[in-house]
Amino acid sequence: SSSSSSSTSTSNKLQSDVLDDLAVQQEESRGRYIKTLVDVPAGTVLWQEQPYAMDINPVPALTGKFCHCCVRHIVANTPCPYCCKAVFCSPRCLQEAWQSFHWLECHVDRNLSISMSREAKLALRLLLASPMCNAGHAQACLPSHDEDDAASCHSPSSKSGNRRLCSFKSNTMEGRFRLVQSLVTHREHRQETVQAFHKEALELAKALLKVCKAASNVISSAHLYGDHSDIVEPFRQLISPVTGASDGVLAGASKAEPNPLDKGSLCTAGPMLSLSAGSEVTQEAEHVCDRLLHYMLILQCNAHAVTQVMTDEERAAVGLQSSDAGHVQGHPSASSSSSPGGHQTSSVSTMTVSQSDVRLALAIFPVTSLLNHSCRPNTHVRFDGPMLSIVATSDILAGEEVTHCYGPDAVRFRNTDRRRELLQKQYLFECTCSACSASEITSQPCLCKCPGCQQPCINIMASKKSKVTCPRCSVVVDVEQMIKLLEQADSYVQHACSLRDKEQYSKSCTGLQNALKIQAGIMSPTDIMLGRTYDHLSEVAYNLGDVTAAVGYSRQSLACVEDTYGRFSTQTANEVMKLCQLLFQSGDGVGFLQTAADGVLVMAQVLGKSHQDTKQLEEMVAVVKSALVS
Repeated sequence: SSSSSSSTSTSNKLQSDVLDDLAVQQEESRGRYIKTLVDVPAGTVLWQEQPYAMDINPVPALTGKFCHCCVRHIVANTPCPYCCKAVFCSPRCLQEAWQSFHWLECHVDRNLSISMSREAKLALRLLLASPMCNAGHAQACLPSHDEDDAASCHSPSSKSGNRRLCSFKSNTMEGRFRLVQSLVTHREHRQETVQAFHKEALELAKALLKVCKAASNVISSAHLYGDHSDIVEPFRQLISPVTGASDGVLAGASKAEPNPLDKGSLCTAGPMLSLSAGSEVTQEAEHVCDRLLHYMLILQCNAHAVTQVMTDEERAAVGLQSSDAGHVQGHPSASSSSSPGGHQTSSVSTMTVSQSDVRLALAIFPVTSLLNHSCRPNTHVRFDGPMLSIVATSDILAGEEVTHCYGPDAVRFRNTDRRRELLQKQYLFECTCSACSASEITSQPCLCKCPGCQQPCINIMASKKSKVTCPRCSVVVDVEQMIKLLEQADSYVQHACSLRDKEQYSKSCTGLQNALKIQAGIMSPTDIMLGRTYDHLSEVAYNLGDVTAAVGYSRQSLACVEDTYGRFSTQTANEVMKLCQLLFQSGDGVGFLQTAADGVLVMAQVLGKSHQDTKQLEEMVAVVKSALVS
């Protein structure tokens, strides 16, 4: 079906209505980054990008449930006819995967005594995704000395250090290949990782060379590759060093692509191969090892999770447990877009449902990898299958940098030192974004109020002092006392939630209201901590049968979430949906339509017009309009 997978011819295309108005700039202090040359309104989709290479999350919970090619849920599976590891949603996806990478992985898995880690497997797919293995000519990917080459902005010798994104030819396989090649590895700072990866990369390299040698030996009898023996030749050229070429450049030729459903395309009775521990390390093996190692290191800093927002009901329908959501090890870049502050995991009885991001795969998106991190970013990511969309969560003025959160954000991780520690460990840089550079006295949200002037101005999470003087009224604020009060309020909330889970809703409501009194006296009116409490109160009020009160609390929760994350964010879209569901059940048709009109716009931009929540809200609008007319 058309929804099952993107075709091979378009899988590397970048789609954008504002591509001509985005530029890549280079600075020594922060490397390459993307900025906009025009004002970009909140909700704008800056670009959509298919993965350059992708590998499904290898957890047992996903095995056989999601396609190994397009990562969509499998209704009727199409397994690989030669191995038991790969399952697809359709013959089309099997064919595409076979043509791209599975023809080699399948043979290695079946006939070689070697197992590939996730990093090694994705590195191999990056190698196979190179244009010389798909386009039929190696010269297209040789480094260019033209100023318009993709590496020119990355090079310190670049004259301007500022180029339009469209000039990178990111709509072409060659352009995306150059971007991948130029992604940072921080190899010099990862010596332990390099040593571990080098051992695995070398073993895999020797295995791949054995594949080529074995294929040469049996090519006439077609024991391994049937009538499609010429599939090996371009790969043999791909992994062979090119005399006189620049470092890191590989050569290749076009390959004939077999049909895996054709029983003559591969023979399961092929000879078993083994790797001897003492086999000689040849120049070819070192060459392939170097390429694989380079890609494995790229993944450490640039891999991105492919996620899907799923409800508890949807997870149960495909056999996933709640603990399976967000299961990716060692890649903070793959952190979920949901957070405690966004209330995605809270619910209002059976009316609104728990949602969380399930991490389906790990992928490389060359253009998106150019985005720098911010703990308070101005964009967010959404997925439609493997298709990634970058959406502006706030207005971005001309000349401003477009930023993305790599994992730890200023809402979930309020402690600046903790955020910087996590980022330094994974990405080897000290964050200097606006959230991390904020002083203890600032105008940013998520602040405490001064007890004198009652204005939000004290960032107690950033303060390292026991007392702070308010810049507005000069009142001395006892930071330690504020922290104690907030800890007391948090204990009230936790106890109230445990009572709610036991369906003791009246006692839970009392505890939450006590917590709210403390928080409202200290926190900024739109602080996300208040938003969480409002959200819990909305749920409890609904379960007590007071839908009107539930609507009121939900509106206040929405205000906090929107102020914290931005109008066009996943968290805001989820809160809007909750409020609309409450209004729908309350019978307030006029109020529902007023809220839903904006809700449909937000959800269409954030989640996509085809998302089930967007469609559900549109159906609810149609029902209410019909009822009001009649």
